[in-house]
Amino acid sequence: MKVGTKLSIAFYLIICVMIVTMIVNYINLGNIDKKQTEAFDERVDHIIIIDEMRYNLSQQELYLRSFFLEKTPENREALERYAENLKNNIVTFKESTSAQSIEVVEQLEKHNNAFNNILDDAIRAIEKDETELVLYYMSGALRSASEKMYEITTQMAEEQKQGLQSTKKANSEAIFTSKLVSFIAVLVGIAIGFMLIFFVKRKIVQPLNIVKEKAAFIANGDLTHPDLTIHSKDEIGQLAQIFNEMKVNLRQLMMQVQNNSDQLT
Repeated sequence: MKVGTKLSIAFYLIICVMIVTMIVNYINLGNIDKKQTEAFDERVDHIIIIDEMRYNLSQQELYLRSFFLEKTPENREALERYAENLKNNIVTFKESTSAQSIEVVEQLEKHNNAFNNILDDAIRAIEKDETELVLYYMSGALRSASEKMYEITTQMAEEQKQGLQSTKKANSEAIFTSKLVSFIAVLVGIAIGFMLIFFVKRKIVQPLNIVKEKAAFIANGDLTHPDLTIHSKDEIGQLAQIFNEMKVNLRQLMMQVQNNSDQLT
């Protein structure tokens, strides 16, 4: 194998290691970006909506009691506003959630619809001053539906938090993988670099130094020095073989000149 081919293979190996490292890091960075987008564009938004649900649910209960104690238009308007906000929150969450969570959202929607249906009856009872019936609604069906919605929203919030933790863990693993691949690539690059230096010294520099020493003997007129013993089949070995043939030819030429000189004498 030629020296140029050997050097090319070594350089190509270094380039391949760099390319593989870049590809793996690019893929990992893409996964990290995807997970971050999922975490912040979806889960964080869902957590905010869930918090709004819980707030509207608490305000709905608060203004229901306020309207029961004081039948003012402001209390009824606030009660209906928070009930509408809660309904819109559920619709928004349902439209943006995944298929895995749709069943939980449908349960929440079911209990909210039941709450609103009974709420209408409770409002009419309040307006008619049917205190016992109102207390029956508030301590019975309304309270039960409200507690169910609190349980479901708590479960939804926990699922989103667990999803954030999973995303964080996945990102940490992807970052660790990128660092590990980069570290291995650096080690492989350093190893190939040392191997290349060792190869250049042993296969190129040392033989060239030997050829240089032999050339110095010939330059001084010493053609009796032993031949070069380089057995490689690359350009250095071919150079050594040609150098030995040159020395033999020079020796024969000198002997022929000496013989011709003797005959002439």
